[in-house]
Amino acid sequence: MDIEKIKEAIEPIAKRLDVSIYKVVYEKENGKNYLRVFLEKEDYSLDLDTCVKASEAISPLLDELDPIEDEYFLEVASAGERELVTKEDFTRAINMYILVDVSERVLDYDELVGDLVKVNEDSIELKINLKGRMKVVTIPFNIIEKANLTFKF
Repeated sequence: MDIEKIKEAIEPIAKRLDVSIYKVVYEKENGKNYLRVFLEKEDYSLDLDTCVKASEAISPLLDELDPIEDEYFLEVASAGERELVTKEDFTRAINMYILVDVSERVLDYDELVGDLVKVNEDSIELKINLKGRMKVVTIPFNIIEKANLTFKF
């Protein structure tokens, strides 16, 4: 089984549905095999109807190609709390709610959560709630250990 070949095979379906493939993984969980296809739209969103349409199109294609010998379950889902790695990832996430882990404390925090308002050449600007007051902080890329889209509760 070649995950890259599976991605290539389902790419036309993703394009037709105006989504991109974030990642495809094959894994065993509780004794069962799963092929998981994570999709996203340009703005990182994905609705349930699109997941269903993608699953309905991908399933018969995989049945025809038969790329996996073992029995497996196909799951098509949103990339969800996607990790932001590249500058392009951050740029696409402007105005979205993100969680940032930093290697050097910022305003005495090693983890910040807020709305990404700007991406600069060597930093991001994050609007955070600091003790009931909104404040924009600048976080240099070189101290960002990890950043993810997250949900606002």
